[in-house]
Order: sequence, then structure tokens, then C-alpha cells
Amino acid sequence: MDEQSQTMKIEPSQRVLYAHNPLAEVVCQARFEKLPDLSEEEVEELKAAFTAAGYPTCTEEISFGYIRQLTPHEAAAKAPVPLPETHIYRFNSLDGVWRISLCSEFVALTCYKYSGWSDYLPRILNACQIFFERHPAALPLRLGLRYKDVIERGPIGLEDVPWHELIQPFLLGPLSPNALAVGQIASDEEVENFLSQSLLKLDGAMLLLQSSVLVSVNGQDRAFLIDADFYKEENLDVDAFKKISALESLLESLHSYAGALFRRAITERLHNALRPSTI
Repeated sequence: MDEQSQTMKIEPSQRVLYAHNPLAEVVCQARFEKLPDLSEEEVEELKAAFTAAGYPTCTEEISFGYIRQLTPHEAAAKAPVPLPETHIYRFNSLDGVWRISLCSEFVALTCYKYSGWSDYLPRILNACQIFFERHPAALPLRLGLRYKDVIERGPIGLEDVPWHELIQPFLLGPLSPNALAVGQIASDEEVENFLSQSLLKLDGAMLLLQSSVLVSVNGQDRAFLIDADFYKEENLDVDAFKKISALESLLESLHSYAGALFRRAITERLHNALRPSTI
């Protein structure tokens, strides 16, 4: 069996827009080898640039990392050991739909109300251009594009429809018919918690695919999460994040998997209930 035949593929499908859009969150992250912490002057320059780009509010948080295990001598000395920390800056749009997050290790764009790739792509390209023009020495480590789809049955009139009529078996685990006994279909109440996780090597990218059942605060309603993180780590060109044309090509490649995967993950019944229209 040759290498090409061993590479997993996702069957292509016609790209559509859903009137009942299940996308709860889309995140793209460009990660690079750690740079020196951003100076106050750099942060002020970035604030000005992102304000002009439509992200006028900025917040800062500190993320603490791990420390190495202390030697017996260091432990006996009881000297204070500072925790490694990273300052993360969040730039938000006024409507709260868009957020740019950046630090000395990554740049990311999060969208909480996704309307389409034609709106998302220019924003992540612009965010990367603003940052990497100021840090041309950054060496790429990982480029990821992550989609979180949340299927809620109530708003689309499918309250009493079991999940196996809406979601394909490869994501259902114990919710699949006949999973534990012939003729048995587990109910929402019987499957109190469920999480599936797979790491797949695709043709040209990796995919971390997760699915789970979400429970509402009142404990009554259930939703189904499909969480797909497409990413590239190997063979990234040193200029992949600095050359906008190269970055755009990589992002288009990752994006090409997303719609195809979601269509493979759902049944025709759910597809129709989400009210698709061709792009």
C-alpha cells in the first residue's frame, strides 16, 4: 500500500451558508517561537494599529507557565522561584463579535458570530500583517483554524429527535443505536457525560476532532458540540506568516476541510433543518 493511499481525505461537498448557523466560535491562531516580551512602546503601537483596524478596546491578562523541578539544593534554600509569565493582550471590536489575542508566542483571531469566510479571512490576514511587520524574525511553529459547531434542537423544531437521526455515527459513541445492546438506543438522560476525541492525519494537515454532549444550566436541554481544529505544524516555511500571499494560501487550504467535515458529520435531516443556501 503506497503512502498516498494511506492518507485520510474528507469527501468534498458543495459549500453552503446556513440560515440557522450552528457555528458558535471560529478561531485562527498563528503560533511562533517565543519572542522577548512586548515592550510598553510596542504595546502602544499595537493598540493604535488595532484601534484603527476596528478593535478599540484592549485588556491584558497574565498567563503563568510551568517551572522546572527544583534540585534538592534549591529546594533546601527555600529561595523564591518566579513563575514564568506571559502577558496576553486582547483587542475587541465594539460589538463583541471579534477578538484579536496576541503575546510573544502567538497571534489569534476569534469570531463569536461567524457570517462567512469572505469576512473572516481578511481580518486574520490584517491582524497577522500588523503584528509580523513589527516582528519579522518570528519563526512559525503552528497554524491552526478551529471551528466549534453547537447543534441545538429546539430552535430548529427538532426537540424530540434523537441524536442518531441528526449526527453521523462516527461522532456519537454510546449514543449510536446498538452501541451496547442490539435494538437499544441510549437516551440523553442515560448518557450523562460524553466526550470523543480523535487525532487524524489528513492529506496536507492534521485534525483534532472532538464531539460531546452539552447540558444547559437548568439541566433540561442538551446540545451537541462538534469541535474541529485543523492545523499545520510540519514544513512551515520560515516566511509563512510574513508573506501575506503564503499565509492566505495556507489558510485557504485549512478552510477547505471545514465545510466538508461538517457536512460529513451531519445527516440530511439536520442539513435541511439548518436551511442551507449555496454560496
